[in-house]
Amino acid sequence: MQKNLKSTGAFIAFIATLGVCVAYYVLARTYHQHLEKQEQLTALLNNPNARVATGKKGQRVVKKIMAKTEQAEPVKVNKYDAMIKAAKASKKSLKASKETLLTGYKAP
Repeated sequence: MQKNLKSTGAFIAFIATLGVCVAYYVLARTYHQHLEKQEQLTALLNNPNARVATGKKGQRVVKKIMAKTEQAEPVKVNKYDAMIKAAKASKKSLKASKETLLTGYKAP
């Protein structure tokens, strides 16, 4: 009886210790994540270029941005994108030519 009680107590102590370790890990992890987030927000707030404009000033800023994006040059096509487009077009034409060649074929 005494041996059973002793082993049960040891098991309960092990589970309690495990629970405390997991709780400490979660607490430490959450704390460090919070510190990182706080440092990011502090850096963002100290950056004068990262302010948000609201109201009439915000509307003016949005209008200026929209005007600049409309006047911007069209995006230049990368030479690799052009090559990919050409390859896809040739693949489609090859597929179409195979289909037309095989439609009139009759097996002997």
